[in-house]
Amino acid sequence: MSNRDRTERLSPRQIQEIRKQLRERDGKRESAWARIGRVVSYPPSPSGNVKRYRFGVALLLLAIFEMLLVAVLPEDHRRWLFAGFAFLTAMVAAWQIDMAKTR
Repeated sequence: MSNRDRTERLSPRQIQEIRKQLRERDGKRESAWARIGRVVSYPPSPSGNVKRYRFGVALLLLAIFEMLLVAVLPEDHRRWLFAGFAFLTAMVAAWQIDMAKTR
């Protein structure tokens, strides 16, 4: 058995705490894009499910895209079906993000 197999790995919570300390120690003010990327990448609580959180954020972005498409669709009754689908997608995204906060 090698030394690599015997070493313990850091938990996701420990990794998140180390990254936070490194950002504070760096002292530079982070850009808006860096903050958005950090918020989108990890759930607010350290014990959250990262994959589910990212899936929820992706669904939310898809719902926004669908709502933008509603603006260019022709004026008829089918347009509201598409808007309803976008709303449903946003609700599922919110549910996924909420579920990701707790394992």
